[in-house]
Amino acid sequence: MREERTLSWDQLQQSILSKLYYLMLNGSQAQNAGLLFKVRVVGGSASYSYLSPQDGHPLFHPAVDRALKLCGPGGPPHVKLVIEWEHKIK
Repeated sequence: MREERTLSWDQLQQSILSKLYYLMLNGSQAQNAGLLFKVRVVGGSASYSYLSPQDGHPLFHPAVDRALKLCGPGGPPHVKLVIEWEHKIK
């Protein structure tokens, strides 16, 4: 998926859920649902690569900046993210 870095946490969460809507049993009922999952940047240190819901713009996290700098030649800069679902949501 391609997103602007200026997204808020809620917008990022909704964007991710919209891509997974067809997999969800009850549809996408994420409005005001709280923290549904954690988002981790691939390639960073385990403790410092999680994006925070408290950040105004989580895609400006230093781990995202680092991942963008490590992109190799031959394609657009990109970041790989891992979505880790909260157990009760899963």
